Amino acid sequence: MVERAGMPRVMTGEEFLDWRYDYVAGKNGEAYLEQYPQIFTDPRKLTNVNQLGWYNYDQKTPVTSLPEENELLRTWLSRLELKVPEIDNYLANNVTNWQDLVFQKGFQQDYTASVSNKNENSNYYFSLNYVDREGIVVGNRFTNFRTRLNLESKVTSFLKVGANTNFAVRDEGFLQADWGQSAIISPYGSNNLDDTGSLYRRLPTGDATPVNPFHDNSYRDRKDMYNTLNSSIYGIITLPLGFEFQSNFTPSFVWRDYYNHESSKNPQWAANGGSTERTNEKTYNWQIDNVLRWKKRFDDHNFEVTLLQNAEKGQSWRTVSTTSNYYGADILSWHRIQAGTNPYNESDDTYRTGDALMARLFYSFKDKYMLTASVRRDGYSAFGTQNPRATFPAIAFAWDFTEEKFMKPTSDWLDYGKLRLSWGKNGNRDIGQYEALSDMTSGLHPYIDEQGNVYLFPQLYVNRMANPALMWESKSSYNIGLDFSLFKRRLSGSIDAYTATTLDLLVDRALPEIIGFNSVAANLGQLNNKGFEVSLNGNIIQKENFGWNSGFIFMINRRKIVKLYGDMIDVKDANGNVIGQKEADDIKNRWFIGRDPDQFWNYERVGVWQVGEEDEAGKYEDSAPGDFKYKDQNGDGAMTDADRVFLGYKSPRFRWTWRNDFDYKRLSLSIFIYSNWGQEEQFNRAANNSVFPDRATDYIQPRWTPDNPINDYARIGSKNIGTNYVERSFIRLDNISLSYAIPQTFLNKVSIQSARVSAAVRNVAFWAPHWKYGDPESGGFRTRNPNDNNNEYTPGQPTPRTYNLSLNVTL
Repeated sequence: MVERAGMPRVMTGEEFLDWRYDYVAGKNGEAYLEQYPQIFTDPRKLTNVNQLGWYNYDQKTPVTSLPEENELLRTWLSRLELKVPEIDNYLANNVTNWQDLVFQKGFQQDYTASVSNKNENSNYYFSLNYVDREGIVVGNRFTNFRTRLNLESKVTSFLKVGANTNFAVRDEGFLQADWGQSAIISPYGSNNLDDTGSLYRRLPTGDATPVNPFHDNSYRDRKDMYNTLNSSIYGIITLPLGFEFQSNFTPSFVWRDYYNHESSKNPQWAANGGSTERTNEKTYNWQIDNVLRWKKRFDDHNFEVTLLQNAEKGQSWRTVSTTSNYYGADILSWHRIQAGTNPYNESDDTYRTGDALMARLFYSFKDKYMLTASVRRDGYSAFGTQNPRATFPAIAFAWDFTEEKFMKPTSDWLDYGKLRLSWGKNGNRDIGQYEALSDMTSGLHPYIDEQGNVYLFPQLYVNRMANPALMWESKSSYNIGLDFSLFKRRLSGSIDAYTATTLDLLVDRALPEIIGFNSVAANLGQLNNKGFEVSLNGNIIQKENFGWNSGFIFMINRRKIVKLYGDMIDVKDANGNVIGQKEADDIKNRWFIGRDPDQFWNYERVGVWQVGEEDEAGKYEDSAPGDFKYKDQNGDGAMTDADRVFLGYKSPRFRWTWRNDFDYKRLSLSIFIYSNWGQEEQFNRAANNSVFPDRATDYIQPRWTPDNPINDYARIGSKNIGTNYVERSFIRLDNISLSYAIPQTFLNKVSIQSARVSAAVRNVAFWAPHWKYGDPESGGFRTRNPNDNNNEYTPGQPTPRTYNLSLNVTL
């Protein structure tokens, strides 16, 4: 079972009305409130103002007698800018918790049955698996049926063949409720989905902004099926003199059918006459590996040689057919898309290839001096025609020093010790298949002749700049490590320190607009990386009926840009004289030489403008009290790039994990905790301007008012000219699992070999001292925002807490 966890809470009805009060009071200003005292106050709670005078504030012709209470309340709620259905529901005491409607406790099922057997010459394994998983949002669900068959046969004394094959059918055609709407619909919005005659079925408040999270799905039909077939077919030949040859063929097939229809019966889509999409995708990838191994020991000398030849190919075919504005009824939807009068077809086929050659030698002397050397040459079709391949060598040395005679005096406390030294180079090919190529695009473009007549002509033009020199990104790293075991293996672990240099990083380089292209795939100069990692494992208690094992890992990493594109600029002194040159930074992409690419470069927030600072605040894009205050570093009265400074980091400054395992007789308990510390992220929601405050509600959070002059949250509807950052350090209790092994004496009576019952909870709890807006790890990057290092973060995404109960039986 799963449930939502760590999400911020949406306002209740009373909190929503208080929020609206602060909004309209702040919008109208102090002079207005002095002219009309308590104009936005509940008429039942007035002090020093009589109800009749309060009611006449906005009456063109003042009345002489007090209207009924409901009329007073309607007047009050109208002043708070509530819409008609909201007012009606308030008077009828109809309050809807929209989050309770869209979130659920999802039920998840996972069943597996398997059978296996073997003899001298063959073995097999066959399994069936069915998964049905609901998410924490109503309608979030998928089902998956999988089958797996592993076969292996010893054909002769020197030949063995086998195949591991699995097939899966995955259904993702379920319709998830629009959970984001639940955070903006007023608690007094109408929940009239089942009332076909209601004016507010789709728009609960009558306003176009909040939409019923279930409405559109009730007019939508969808099929989304994946069929996947993967296999690994291999043969192994044992040759004389310690040689062995293995050949693997690994094909993969994926078929996807995505059909979606939006019915014309939805009033919002009626003008479109119904619309349909029918997409068919097919992907076929294969890989061949031919491996020759040689293993031989000569007394104290041990040799292992591995030679690899690899080839791969990937292809995909995608066809999309869409239509809209059906003539007649659109009830047949994707079954008859030819009935639509606005057909559109498109296709997208892709092709990529890769290859590799590798040689590796392992040598050990007396099993205490060990040397590994390898070289690999990889090719990939996505790189430029000038550099499709790259070579990656590596070498490593290890010394088991506890086997030395001079270490014998330490044998009473040091069980094992090994020193490791290594250097290696590896590559990164994580780019789009056609990033190095120019992209030809066609389209209709208008032409106007001298008489003013407009014509449409087809044109073919280059949409993306090519880069034939695009090459592999490569990382060279040095590592020194120590593995150890102490006190009869009571304490063991490893210590590693490393430094790495990444050259030719694959980036999307921004270009001046005058060139005609926004960006080009390119290789950025050099990024240095260094880090340290400690891993400790302890057998703390080992008794006959009780055991306690603990494992702790600590990690730290630092990065720095050393080079970019090699563009040089002049360095000038205070008088404007050129005193040297330096390599230019990439301001547009926020890449600075000598800095971590994850470091924020932006305005420094120093609080909130307060009452009495109106004149000073107004200098900065007409800011006002209640808006975030950013430091004018050079004091020129304007916020420009000259005022940006280096702030915190997106990535954690250090990480650690801690696992504890307890065993008591047949019970086993495991607890896992981890932490990321020192990272920051943007939190512009603290500006209280994420929604239209006159149309929607929001998550509950503090807000600035003249009577609540806080410095970490702004007024409702504030103007935010910068970016607000908040530390997201946290410690998470990630997993608790408990299992019980059923006694064998009982199992023997029912012919069961073994059985274990287990229960587990994932995402149990977290502690984040500075981050107060839901789960510190939730969120994602959705839009481009130059003011936030090219990424706008959207925190507060729903995260699941999972409860699992399982039974594992072996017959």
